[in-house]
Amino acid sequence: MPNYLLAVNELAHQLGQPDHLILDCSFSLAQPEQGFEDYLRGHIPGAVYAHLERDLSGGVTPTSGRHPLPELDHFSRTLATWGWQPGMKLVVYDATGGTMAAARAWWLCRYYGIDQVYLLDGGLNAWMQAGLPLETGNTHRPPASVPVHLSTDTSLLITTTEMRNIIRQSGTVLLDARAVNRYKGLEETIDTTAGHISGAISLPVTAFLQEDLHFLPAPEISRILSEILPPDIDQIVYYCGSGVTSALGILAMEAVGHTGIKLYAGSFSEWIRQPWAEIASLNSHR
Repeated sequence: MPNYLLAVNELAHQLGQPDHLILDCSFSLAQPEQGFEDYLRGHIPGAVYAHLERDLSGGVTPTSGRHPLPELDHFSRTLATWGWQPGMKLVVYDATGGTMAAARAWWLCRYYGIDQVYLLDGGLNAWMQAGLPLETGNTHRPPASVPVHLSTDTSLLITTTEMRNIIRQSGTVLLDARAVNRYKGLEETIDTTAGHISGAISLPVTAFLQEDLHFLPAPEISRILSEILPPDIDQIVYYCGSGVTSALGILAMEAVGHTGIKLYAGSFSEWIRQPWAEIASLNSHR
């Protein structure tokens, strides 16, 4: 895979370098503080903890999804608190191979103009399986000595208003990153409505991962996509429940040459809050 992914042996050789910032993004939707508690018990040496809802998301509103994007100023201040400065290399990981908050962190950094950001292939599990050391307690880094100034790349993002206008456009492929049962509306344990955005195709992000949470080889990812994507595509939009896990699918697809993929950051949890939302399921349409 190309330069979005970092192998554990590569990271092991880079530990302690002053121009690196490592983020542990482990998080559980069911127990929001569990990730930090696990981090305290053991994390990659030098890693600081990034909380999905406090650091990698903004405030929830009556019309937003569950994990809106953080405002630019908020994320800039957070990076400065962690000691990040322009030119630093960022490495993100979590306990689920990137299928949770690490993927959000990777995408956020790119959205805010940080090019040197890498996701640890296999996550914390791969690090531990390799017998590499862990550190306990809370790691604090000196804050940045100068203010952090970022900019946004809006070409990577689709808003809810834009989604309403494009779902029927020919040439637009809308992909749903959630588990198939949620896509079909057979079960929904997180959001208040079951089903999927009308016109979406199911492509769970777990399809891109091996059992050990490493990414599939690039030819396998390309094969999966060739069976899903139509030949004529103007744009690809990926969404999930709240705009977090679908970022991992974007990483996988860009790694094999599908560039310019857009994230619907509000995702299904924001879509269903709109009175005009079109929602499909296995047995119904509205």
